[in-house]
Amino acid sequence: MERRNGLTVLGEELEHQGTVYELSAYAIGPLTYLLNRPRYPERRRVLDLLLRLACGTGGFTAHRKLSIFRDMHGEKKITREVLKEASFLKKLRTHLIEAKDVFYLLLKDRDPHVGSAATAILGRIRGNARERV
Repeated sequence: MERRNGLTVLGEELEHQGTVYELSAYAIGPLTYLLNRPRYPERRRVLDLLLRLACGTGGFTAHRKLSIFRDMHGEKKITREVLKEASFLKKLRTHLIEAKDVFYLLLKDRDPHVGSAATAILGRIRGNARERV
């Protein structure tokens, strides 16, 4: 139960409704380490979290077109924050690309959910960096 709760709390700190945070990039290594442990019981949930991170975007990027958001923050701040987000999103995706061998190994897993999630992650990172995957 504690492991399950810990992973839930970690997921909430790294991603919320499609928004990922700068900290997310640094979690890729430890999360993929857990995937290398075939008996780790929460691999499905780890893969689901990694997929949400791979699909995520920054908060300012996601909300920049909303007039209330623009009124609240102003164009200069939004532009500055979107550039910061682009930097940490690039770092996040780079870490995912560096872990691609882990995802390739999981394609052969006995658990079809594990293989399916690994396929989705590989597809997502391939779409972001075709030449590297």
